Amino acid sequence: MTGAQVRRVWGVSALILCGVVVLVGFLVPGCGKKKDTYALVPKSIGQIYWEGCRRGMQKAAEEEGIKGYFTGPATTDIAKQIDIIENLIVQGVKGIGISPNDPTAVKDVIARAMKQGIPVVTFDSDAPESKRMAYIGTDNKAAGKVAGETLAKFMGGKGEFAILTGGLGAHNLNLRIEGFREAIKNYPEMKEVALEPDDDDSEKATAIAENLLISHPNLKGFFGVSAPGAPGAARAVKDANKVGKVIIVGFDDTPECRAYIADELHPEKEGVIQATVAQRPFDMGYRAIKVLVEANKGNKPKTKIIDTGVLVITKDNLKETEQKYD
Repeated sequence: MTGAQVRRVWGVSALILCGVVVLVGFLVPGCGKKKDTYALVPKSIGQIYWEGCRRGMQKAAEEEGIKGYFTGPATTDIAKQIDIIENLIVQGVKGIGISPNDPTAVKDVIARAMKQGIPVVTFDSDAPESKRMAYIGTDNKAAGKVAGETLAKFMGGKGEFAILTGGLGAHNLNLRIEGFREAIKNYPEMKEVALEPDDDDSEKATAIAENLLISHPNLKGFFGVSAPGAPGAARAVKDANKVGKVIIVGFDDTPECRAYIADELHPEKEGVIQATVAQRPFDMGYRAIKVLVEANKGNKPKTKIIDTGVLVITKDNLKETEQKYD
């Protein structure tokens, strides 16, 4: 046998041996234990808002020595979200966090996961009638009241306004609207003229806002219930030369929203949006993983609702809040 032949034989043997080692590594402690996988499933993965949740998940995963998997539909698609959750159950993940597009639609799949011993929590948006262990996120009704009071303040307590929401079936968004409307009841000279879904699509929000500015020439305000709403309305208000004449209050802390509140590099955008109610998505992702890991240790959450709080961001506190949730 030549030297080259010997090397080839040893090469094949080494590959076979490596394969055996890899297989044994899954079975024998100390030979490379496979990390448990926990997954978070947002409403969609197309909005920058969710990046905060993903980073929070990643930090918790690193601390716990597990694998964090962030996956969801490209848009707010209820059926696709359920398909993704079902696949995660089949794959045997150790825990699932869900931001439901529809609280009723996810009840069965949550029950199925829990029955198979996979703990489930909701984050950002809740499914309160499901078997989920806990909800981690904003008290959305209270946050909606904050948004209502903020819009009323900037509008001087009077005038017509419109609401742009992400999806009509989203539980968290509907709670914000409910709280918002309760706050507005204290201002009898304010009038809601429209509630329109933008499907969490900023360009669609712009188109809707443009039409509303035409169909309601006396419109004095917009409330963007989810992240794309306020920036979408801002583009329409700016193009209509109504900056300062039409007030915009949004929800969520995104770079685009901040730019329309105040931007030294783009002063032409400044003042188009007056305020936004900021959530803490990083905390949501971080705490969701922590709760799921503890659940697998036999430690159930002490409360069904874990409120992560909100903060109103305006031009006055824009800089000091810039890195608050990173």
